Amino acid sequence: MKNMQATLILITESFPYGGITETPFVSAEIDALSHEWDRVILMPMVNRGDAFDLSPWPNVEVCDDWINCADNRIKSRRAVYLMSVDVIRSAMSSHKYSDMTFALSAVAFKRFLKRYMARHGLSAENTLVYTFWLDYPTMGALMAADGLKVVSRAHGYDVVSRRAMSLRERVIGAITGIYAASMHSCESLQRTYPQISDKITVSYLGSRKPLGMSTCHVKADNKLTFMSCSRVEPVKNVCSNYRLIKALAIARPGTSFKWIHIGSGSEMPRLRQMVSESVPSNLTVEIRGAEPNDKVHGAYISEPIDWFMLLSSYEGCPIALCEALSYGIPVIATDVGGTSEMVDDDCGLLMPVDPEPEEFVRGILPYLESELRYGMLRDSALRKWQTGFSADSLRREFAKKLRMLLS
Repeated sequence: MKNMQATLILITESFPYGGITETPFVSAEIDALSHEWDRVILMPMVNRGDAFDLSPWPNVEVCDDWINCADNRIKSRRAVYLMSVDVIRSAMSSHKYSDMTFALSAVAFKRFLKRYMARHGLSAENTLVYTFWLDYPTMGALMAADGLKVVSRAHGYDVVSRRAMSLRERVIGAITGIYAASMHSCESLQRTYPQISDKITVSYLGSRKPLGMSTCHVKADNKLTFMSCSRVEPVKNVCSNYRLIKALAIARPGTSFKWIHIGSGSEMPRLRQMVSESVPSNLTVEIRGAEPNDKVHGAYISEPIDWFMLLSSYEGCPIALCEALSYGIPVIATDVGGTSEMVDDDCGLLMPVDPEPEEFVRGILPYLESELRYGMLRDSALRKWQTGFSADSLRREFAKKLRMLLS
């Protein structure tokens, strides 16, 4: 690799063009990648809004070629790939329309990537393809590989996805590495792809350093503020946040409670209706809707936040929990996916899925009665983030690991 420009092609869903969920994931990694690679090419699949500011990194550029490619913009054009062996095999093995469209997308991206690399003088010797999700672009890149090293993260829907499994199983052996966001996800993927279990490892995403110091209420204030940040979708069970906080407010009528939720989604009407029907007089609710990640961080230092809640029925290793821990805020989370790798009795409450209000009230009361016990939770929450979930250190190590693959 001496005297050869090392290029990383980072394939994203929409970054740097919007995407509230993906932006904090990818943006935390750009600085580290730019220090390890001569050239970083961001290749988003779709455009979802205003571009993220990349000016601090002159060796990071954006390629819109796939967004503008006719095979991507005009789905009917992918019909030319219907006679591809991979598409035919996928159709014959499952007979599911979604599996066939996945295969068509993968084959179309394979053709695109091969042409793009040839046109720009990129080769297996000087280029690494890194996909941020284990989705159809990963499978397309693997089909185009021919010696090209391809790696992928897997940290959400892509861990449990089974679309076009016959295609996935045929091409997955060509991958250089899969980096799961939690041990739970890693083990799940190893069961799904036992033939490459040695190529699947854990690489925590973590979160960026906090904007400042957070504060909390003291016992004499007789106030408690809960915060949550997630999409308002069935899998996130945001309505359960309200159900539990409401029960606590009823159990402690002498305390003033506040719940702040950041995020939006299909269950927002249901949530707003629940809140409008029966709010205890000592509970204030702020449903702020979707906000950029900078505003989420700002919320942690703009006023005292005592607890963070995430009651999902499925998670990988959620960055929302990492962010709360980074501000020393104890977390209340359901024991699903990789959350138990982040949350324990030292830094919060780990609850079963769909917990009963009485169970929640019993679990949290000891910390409301003792400032010492609660203070120990806050100290441990910050320490947990510092030692295991700081994106700065995690992403630097990951970027170096990727760069070594071309050494």
